[in-house]
Amino acid sequence: MKRATSTPAGLNVKKITAYLKGQAKSRNAVRITCQGGSVYIFTGYAAFKLPAILYRDVIQPVTMQDAPADGVTIVSSDAGFVVNDPHQLTAAQMFQKFSACKEEVKRTSILQEVEAKGKVWGTFRMFRDGSRPIMINSEYDAFVDHHEFVYHGSNNPLSPILATDTVDPKKAAVSVLIAPMKANDEIQQVCNRLFA
Repeated sequence: MKRATSTPAGLNVKKITAYLKGQAKSRNAVRITCQGGSVYIFTGYAAFKLPAILYRDVIQPVTMQDAPADGVTIVSSDAGFVVNDPHQLTAAQMFQKFSACKEEVKRTSILQEVEAKGKVWGTFRMFRDGSRPIMINSEYDAFVDHHEFVYHGSNNPLSPILATDTVDPKKAAVSVLIAPMKANDEIQQVCNRLFA
C-alpha cells in the first residue's frame, strides 16, 4: 500500500517523518506519548499533536513498532524506541507546558538566509508579532500547509510558535510547536521598517 505524502489535516507527512528519523538517531531526542485519542511527539526543535489514527502513516515508519498504550511514553534510544521512565514528563505534558500561546502571529513571505562562520547555515521564514520579527527554520515551517493553519505566540521571543488547524488552539485536532531563533539587531532593524 502506498503511503500518502499529505493528509487532510494539511501535514507534510514526508517531511515530518524524515525529520523524526533524523532526530531519532540521537539518544532520547524523540519522545512519543499516546493519550486520549491523540499522539504527542516531542523533539528538541519541534513538537506535534496529531490524531492517533495518523500514527501508522507518520510515526510508525520511525519507531518501527505499534503505538504505545494510552498514557505510555516511548523514547528514542540506542536500541530503537523503549519505554520511558514513568517519573519523567510525558510528551503530552511537555507539549501542554509549552503550547500556552494565545497571541496571533503573522506568517510573512520574507525568507532570510542566516550565515554562521562565513557559510549559509540555513534559510529562515520571517513571522511577526506586531513589529517583532520571529525567525523559524524554513524546514520546520514546511511541516504544515500554511493555508490551513493559524499561528500563535506569546510575549517571550524565544517561546515556541504554535501552528494549529483551527483558530482556537485548545480545540485543534492537529497542532505543531516550532522553536524560533532570535533575530539579530540587523534583521530587527530591517523588520522594524518593513512591519511598521
